[in-house]
Amino acid sequence: MAMRRLKHLEQKLAKSPKLYENVCKQVQEYQMKGYAHLASEDELSGSDNPKVWYLPLNVVLHPRKLEKVRLVWDAAATVKGVSLNSQLLTGPDMLVPLTTVINRFRERRIAFGADIREIYHQIRIRDLNPPDIDVTYTRPTKRLVLSCVMGFFDPQGLLAPFTIHGRMLVQDLWRTGCQWDDEIYDSSFAKWKRWTSLLPEVNAIRIPRCYFNCVSADGQIELHIFTDASEFAYGCVAYFRTIINGKVQCSLVMSRSKVAPLKRQSIPRLELMAAVLGARAMHSIQSSHSFLIQRRFLWTDSSTVLSWIRPEQHNYKQLTAFRIGEIVELTSVSDWRWVETKFNIADVLTKWGKGRPLQSDGPWFQGSELMYQLEQDWPRQVLPAPGTKEEMRAFSLFHDVNVPERLMNVQNISRWLK
Repeated sequence: MAMRRLKHLEQKLAKSPKLYENVCKQVQEYQMKGYAHLASEDELSGSDNPKVWYLPLNVVLHPRKLEKVRLVWDAAATVKGVSLNSQLLTGPDMLVPLTTVINRFRERRIAFGADIREIYHQIRIRDLNPPDIDVTYTRPTKRLVLSCVMGFFDPQGLLAPFTIHGRMLVQDLWRTGCQWDDEIYDSSFAKWKRWTSLLPEVNAIRIPRCYFNCVSADGQIELHIFTDASEFAYGCVAYFRTIINGKVQCSLVMSRSKVAPLKRQSIPRLELMAAVLGARAMHSIQSSHSFLIQRRFLWTDSSTVLSWIRPEQHNYKQLTAFRIGEIVELTSVSDWRWVETKFNIADVLTKWGKGRPLQSDGPWFQGSELMYQLEQDWPRQVLPAPGTKEEMRAFSLFHDVNVPERLMNVQNISRWLK
């Protein structure tokens, strides 16, 4: 198999002298750097032949960069159903999620970044710049709208007030039945113009790499997560809060948002789904940072959700019960607080507001006004009792009653007691 693959490769290289030269150069560099060497006669004669396995060499070309040639030794190549990969034990996944890399990169004032050349994966940290989108405010097609909306890569959700409304626009196009190459309808075109009008603000955004200018080792760091939902979308946003030199400092950490399902859901149920995102975000943030988060708060303006967050989730319908169970598993009931809608910064994730949501000195990046208040001024509403009947599991009792065709004649009975 390996010899057959090698002959095919030689035929391919013979047709392209430039490719042949590139491959030879790479093999020579591997030998020069000590990655590989020509096997000696002693090594070949002293090897245990039954345990020899030949890896065929393959050449991979980049579809858009023809000058970039990569050599690949195919460990998945099989002989009689056996490959090298099939004989190796699978170890743990040592790759760190991108969100964890970014979170660690923002923790302190000094950060180091590096990559490992060749053989191993390479990681490149890039500035978060939006794609080049040419808006002439002409009426676009559904295909163009989707291309523009999905062209933003925002793993931390730092631009969520912008990207979520783009995804809401795409969902709206699916509802209208617009075809891929048809110009979008008037109602969608108005939303498109409003969405693209924010592009200059997106391009001007600069986010500090470090959460805080200086965080002492004994400084108390709090995690505040706000959740909200509307009939169109739901989401959460997380901030770090600390006090340095007597002054409150807050920093945007991440956010998560989703469009509401096409099938209509009740607002309380969507608020519950937003609470689930908040609980997951809290768990992710705590596990992906090295410093200790002393206190955590999850804020919602839904009293119904607060009444649901109890261990007795089995009393509710299946969909609601599963989500309540996940929240109870990831958080504590004491972590949850009620907040007025005007202080709930997650509101910008679910509906258009009057202001510009992406101002650098605005509440999205600086945090809710609530977090800058003294703690004794925070809302102290007691969690509502689990008395809401919404989403309660229904119980039905069925009775089988047989009624005789003719009732007895009471005139034939002498006593009422009988």
